[in-house]
Amino acid sequence: MNLRLLLDTNAFIPLAPVRRSDIEPKSASVAELAQLASRLEGHLLLHPESVRELEHDRDQERREVRDFRIRSLEQLPSPPPISRVEDVLGATTPGTNDWVDNHLLAAVMVNAVHYLITEDDGIHRKARRLGIEPERVLRISSAVTLLRSLLNEPIDPPPDVRRRFVHELDRDDPLFYSLRKDYQGFDDWLDKSAREQRQGWTIEPSGALAGLCLWKDGDDEYGLGGTVLKVSTLKVSELYQGNRFGDLLLKALFQHLHEHSYDHVWLTVFPKHEELIALLEEFGFAPIADQVTSLGEHVMTKSLAPGPDRPGDAFEFHRRYGPPALDLQLSPVFIVPIQPRYHSALFPDYEIVRNPYRQAMLPIPQRPFGNALRKAYLSRSQIRELPRGATIFFYRSEDVRGITAVGVVESTLHRTIPQRSRSSLTSVRCIASSRSPS
Repeated sequence: MNLRLLLDTNAFIPLAPVRRSDIEPKSASVAELAQLASRLEGHLLLHPESVRELEHDRDQERREVRDFRIRSLEQLPSPPPISRVEDVLGATTPGTNDWVDNHLLAAVMVNAVHYLITEDDGIHRKARRLGIEPERVLRISSAVTLLRSLLNEPIDPPPDVRRRFVHELDRDDPLFYSLRKDYQGFDDWLDKSAREQRQGWTIEPSGALAGLCLWKDGDDEYGLGGTVLKVSTLKVSELYQGNRFGDLLLKALFQHLHEHSYDHVWLTVFPKHEELIALLEEFGFAPIADQVTSLGEHVMTKSLAPGPDRPGDAFEFHRRYGPPALDLQLSPVFIVPIQPRYHSALFPDYEIVRNPYRQAMLPIPQRPFGNALRKAYLSRSQIRELPRGATIFFYRSEDVRGITAVGVVESTLHRTIPQRSRSSLTSVRCIASSRSPS
């Protein structure tokens, strides 16, 4: 692919710690970035002006050790002048930080590199003025997500959902017992899936499997067309029913489908699993008419790319093609403030986004609404009529003071509570929580 990534010094330094104290939270992300770039046969580059900047380090030991790491990376050959950048941003004094930043942006402007990786807010502001952000100037986390998508790597699933290879699974786990009863030769299939390095998502609250979703890429057995993903296994242990772990696995699935722009997803399900069929139908899966497998399973499919028959109803558009599909031309938009204590209960995944290095804990089983794709909240807002299909932006007050999640209204119930003001209970389908505080 010959992908060329230009590293700012704030992206290079975490990659080259000299002492244990130099290791920082971003070090792991930059190391993953380097590994992904290598797998794509890409190139990590430093600008010659960045190298000169690093040579001014007064710590001689650190400067000498970093010099070896600098030699392992390429330097940008024939760097372009900064005149085109300074025509827009204004002139800077040679040798200053702004002057070096402008050189980095000039390399992007003339397409000497594909992307600039930097954590510098000032560079991102300059890039917006130049009209090249966010497509070409990325933060470390965004660059990792981009390279994963180029490799078709699953992105981080929701908190409490773990990404696993099939060969990592314990074959003696009780969750597999019923699958062996339903599918003759299940263990042979599991061995074959392990050899093919297939992946999936698990929920493991106490070491054993509480939920499992395995998938296969590119299996278009029923001629759906485009990019297709087959869900091979979707199972929640009977010991954990009622915790909405099925929703949590679907959240990981929908996130993966959206990030990698799939056109269709499909699976097979026995008629006896009525609750699972109902859940799938609520989120846009539909059976192929008169199509039954040799084992008697229904074949259910979901389209993810709107076609010429797209509905004119905002809610139906979201149900059929999402989450997170939205048609804002069909729906009004509302902003709903929510206090942090209630926000943490409804959107536990956002707490991990805010504190990515905190150990993720499974939601308390008595609060399964935190796992659910469909949320309900009580409001005393003066706005009583939230039409079905309306888009809601959740505004977390007090601490974040920003939009943190998006939802689509499913229904609103008005109720007068004795000795209290009139309230409304709104059911919302959660599309996504922000992956960074806004």
